[in-house]
Amino acid sequence: MRIDPVDPHGGVGTATPVSNSTQPLGRSGLDLLDLFETTDVFMSRPVTGPVAMEVGLEQARGALLRNLPGDALALLDGIWDRARQTEEGWYLRGGALTVLGLPGESDRVVGDALAQRPASMALRFIQSIARVAIGDLVGARTVLQPALQRAPGDPLLVVQNALVQARQGDTTSAERMLARLASAAPDHPTLLWGRATLRAIVADATRQRSRPTPSDWPSSIDPNVAALNDETSAASAVHERDKSSPDVAAAALERFGARIAARPVAEL
Repeated sequence: MRIDPVDPHGGVGTATPVSNSTQPLGRSGLDLLDLFETTDVFMSRPVTGPVAMEVGLEQARGALLRNLPGDALALLDGIWDRARQTEEGWYLRGGALTVLGLPGESDRVVGDALAQRPASMALRFIQSIARVAIGDLVGARTVLQPALQRAPGDPLLVVQNALVQARQGDTTSAERMLARLASAAPDHPTLLWGRATLRAIVADATRQRSRPTPSDWPSSIDPNVAALNDETSAASAVHERDKSSPDVAAAALERFGARIAARPVAEL
């Protein structure tokens, strides 16, 4: 079907052609089917603009700092077509997954991002957090080493490395690391968190060592009663640990960890 231009002032049945230049869109003479089959301009451009992405990242960061990882992930999903091209987008996604209780997925996601950005200290930090959460202490320490080689004095990396070593049982080395950091950056907020977490790790290890073993039970105690008491003691210890020990992922991300990716490289 083709539309012939008409003179709006002409009489009925007097279709007088009008110059296409006067109304180039409405008087183009194009076949309407061609217009319908043309890809819309909105489908060919990025869905998320740069300003919207920055706003979305800021909102996701705020949600994560408020310990709302589900909201953070939802915000990231809304801008992911652009955010996936940024270091901070992957950092926040990995952190949100860990706080949400999916550290294994976080480890995988951040690992994929590190394959494209192997020099990212922020991504190595958050992957170390995830590996601590799944109990892979060797992996948590290993992934930090390239970042520590680039920035051996960065407070976040130093504290994370110290806490991983403390969880491996080397609390003496951890205390030395924090002491050196206290001399270099006494007012850094990471230091306060690191000291509090180290105290919790030491206290937890002390409780574990003080728990009675079957060989400590008097021979006159019924084994069934002893087992019940042991289970009660263990449950109590876990309860006390949960009250006194900050969760490593939540604490790191709520208080300061989510800001590392936003800092200029020169500051790291």
